[in-house]
Amino acid sequence: MTKAQTLGITAFPYREYDTNGNATYTEFSDGDWVKREFDSKGNKIYIENSDGYWEKQKFDTNNNLIYFDSSNNQTKTYTKDDLLTIMNLGMELRQNQLNGSDLRSGNEVLEDWISENK
Repeated sequence: MTKAQTLGITAFPYREYDTNGNATYTEFSDGDWVKREFDSKGNKIYIENSDGYWEKQKFDTNNNLIYFDSSNNQTKTYTKDDLLTIMNLGMELRQNQLNGSDLRSGNEVLEDWISENK
């Protein structure tokens, strides 16, 4: 039985948030769900879904992604050059957000970059 079923929830998607406003649990009407964990700085450090897929991420003290692992055995440790590229992606995204040409979140851009650079 899923969380929403246990609680008698009928409006979907059902979401739970931590004290910082991060969505820590999302459940859809078909029973699929996603759990997320965040560190104290708001970085997503763990995600798991109802299909059994999971990802773990680690960040340095400057919030730069330095490690990625997943249930698909896609482990990667990031180099200084990778981190500089990621920082540049973030700066470019912010400029594009300010001028309205890109509405994606930083996590979305980072996840795209990770997928492209496995």
